Amino acid sequence: NGGFGLFDNSYTSVDATAMALQALANDREEPKVQQAIEKAIAYLKGAMSSQYDFGNVEGNAQVIIALSALGIDIADAKNGFGNSSKNILTRLQEYYCEETGGYAHNLSNKKPNEIATIQVLPATE
Repeated sequence: NGGFGLFDNSYTSVDATAMALQALANDREEPKVQQAIEKAIAYLKGAMSSQYDFGNVEGNAQVIIALSALGIDIADAKNGFGNSSKNILTRLQEYYCEETGGYAHNLSNKKPNEIATIQVLPATE
């Protein structure tokens, strides 16, 4: 399906796919690597909601980091990850908890989470 799994590719995930893309970004000139990147990007687009969300803040953060490593502008509508007014990054900000300055794992429980916050920080630099 174009995605990557944690231990093998029988079960793929957004997080593992985004992290694999980060690792592959420096070798994207290689034809087989570029083909894997294109399939993984298609997988991510298919896993994304119409609200530019991957179900949790960590997934959103890892995808932002991966797309940045690949030089893909998330605010350019032609890339398929949003537009200048609504995109993965603006969606990620909806997980922010103003009271604490941290980020929640998911939107149904806006309780800040340390691991979530740690993963978001590199995506917002």
